[in-house]
This record gives sequence, C-alpha cells and structure tokens, in this order.
Amino acid sequence: MLTCRDVTERANEYVDGELDFWPAMQVRLHLLACRHCRGFVSQLRTVARLVWKYGYSLPEEDVGTGVLGPVRSRDLADAFVRRWGGAGNRMGPHRHRTEQMKMNQSRVAKGFLAGLAATVVLSILMLMQSAIGLLPNLDVIAMLSGMMQSGPALAWLVHFMIGTVLWGGIFALVEDSLPGENLWLKGALFGIGAWLLMMVMVMPMAGAGLLGMSLGMVAPVMTLMLHLIFGAALGGTYSLLLNREHARQHAHS
Repeated sequence: MLTCRDVTERANEYVDGELDFWPAMQVRLHLLACRHCRGFVSQLRTVARLVWKYGYSLPEEDVGTGVLGPVRSRDLADAFVRRWGGAGNRMGPHRHRTEQMKMNQSRVAKGFLAGLAATVVLSILMLMQSAIGLLPNLDVIAMLSGMMQSGPALAWLVHFMIGTVLWGGIFALVEDSLPGENLWLKGALFGIGAWLLMMVMVMPMAGAGLLGMSLGMVAPVMTLMLHLIFGAALGGTYSLLLNREHARQHAHS
C-alpha cells in the first residue's frame, strides 16, 4: 500500500495519465482511503482543467515556451509553487483546512443536486416500466415498502434520499478516484458499483435472492441498464454543474 508521500510524488504523473496500469491502480486504492490525498489530487486536477479548458496561462518564465508539447500538471504545479509558494503567500494550516472544507462542501452539494436529477430520471423509467407491465415482479418501491413495513409514500421518500444523498454525495467524493476523464462515463461506472451492491445486499434482504434471480433471468439485466442510465445522468449533471461554476469563476476573473 502506498504512503501519502508516495502518492504526492506520483500525483503529477497520475493526473497526466503517465502511470502504468498497476502503479495507477495503487494510487487509486490509496485515494479511496485517504481524503487528504484525494483533496490534493482534486486541486491539481482543477488547476489543470482550468488551464486546458479556459485558457488560463502563467508567464513563460514560469512554465516555459511550450515547444515540447502541452503544459502538463507537473509544469503547472512547479510554476505555482515558484510564483505563489513563498512564505508570505502560503496559506496557514487552519486556512488551508477551511478552504478544503469549503471545496468539499461545494462538491457534495453539487453531488446532491446531480443525485436528485439522476433519481428523477430513474424514477420516470421505473414508472414507465410499471405502466407497460414489463417485469411486474421487479418493483423497487414495493420491495422497500416490504422491507420497512410501510406505505409507498415513505418508500418513495427513501428511494429519493438514497439516490440524492447517499449516491450523489458518495459520487462527488470519489469521482476523482474513478478511471476515465468524462464524468458521465465515471458516473456509469459508479452506477455499476451501486448495481452490484443492490444485487448482493438489497435483493437478498428483500427476498428476491442473490442477484434477484428469483425474479427471473431478465431482472439483473434490467436493473443493470437502469443503474447505467442513473449513473450516466448523475455524472453528466455533475459535469454540467462543475462547468457552470468554472465558467462563472472565469467570467469574474
């Protein structure tokens, strides 16, 4: 298992996609467990995205002429340290923690909004499935009602809470550790993970058996498709919210 020092030394290569499969996987595993390193890598990615997407630049004496190719995150990090890393400009530990907390809160809030939008999309698909009579035994709301011994209203509320708060918040915290660059693709991968948890935990608890096989062979495939759509909608909405914030910051800069 890599230490925080190891991840810090490899962070630039990780963000630039220069690590081989196994070293990159080791970094991802560490990021899943360490929120401090996730914050560091997230900040490094944010700087790189702003430069690549909106054309922010640093003076040539800081990053060079660029004749060897696009500016990489390593160049950006070194340039920022040289230009603004002096003792007079360096944030103290308390201020740094405060800024990091604000950043995480902003990301989680966006995750909640993205989770809500994705849950609305998923709910519409579930209602359409019920309306056309496709797999009538696959009724998530009825399963939740049975597990909680409550009415459908409470089951719908829990359904939206899970999609909005649980999955939306978790996605915002771990998306930097997911493979790929497109957030909608990261969301789809995240949806697969949520589907696996549902198949091996929720379905047996609801009496549908492992992978929901007691509902029929089509049930796992149908639920996987729904989770892929949910994840793509989650990642796509999260990406739109991030881009809107970056555009607003660029307009005010």
